[in-house]
Amino acid sequence: MFSVKKRIILDSIILVGVLLAVTCGCSRVTRHKVLTFFFEGVPPLDADKRAAIAKATVAEPVDVELVKIVKQTRASGHKPGRDCSQCHQKIGGRSRNRLIRSLPDLCYKCHTDYSASRDYLHGPIAAGDCVVCHDPHRSRYIHLQRAPQPDLCYQCHLQEDIGSIADHRDEQHQICSECHDPHMGSTRNLLKSQPELPDGPDSADLSE
Repeated sequence: MFSVKKRIILDSIILVGVLLAVTCGCSRVTRHKVLTFFFEGVPPLDADKRAAIAKATVAEPVDVELVKIVKQTRASGHKPGRDCSQCHQKIGGRSRNRLIRSLPDLCYKCHTDYSASRDYLHGPIAAGDCVVCHDPHRSRYIHLQRAPQPDLCYQCHLQEDIGSIADHRDEQHQICSECHDPHMGSTRNLLKSQPELPDGPDSADLSE
């Protein structure tokens, strides 16, 4: 029979082994749930990022790159993803890759048709190719973006050309859609009438 001391040591070893197996093979969210179940004082997810932004002051400028990532990194999924047949044809009772309509008509079945809304259209909208910017299934970024801004925009717009524009030299102007409408506009540059300019640490949306 094990003594009480040996039993405690054995149970501790088993617990550590289980925790290592779970935390090493699971996602960040699952690991966090497991750790908070067994231990107190486990910092919340992205605590370092939140703390860095919260401590930013005028004397210590905001890490623009960090704000850009925090504002845009939020997993998003396309709602029809729960029912593939809303976009894909069913053959033999199963949804296939073939779409029930061609693009962009399929998108306009649920989303606003921007093509007739304004005087000027963003290139992908004018071409009817929504999937240039948006993943039709899921994304780790907001609005099903295929990449965070400005990296997404640099896939078509030359970074050197953008950087040569005076209003773009400010490093805080990293999220293009804060000033430009990504779909359409009443001006050639698709400028918004009231730009959503970043104004400090609180400009990062950390509520979700």
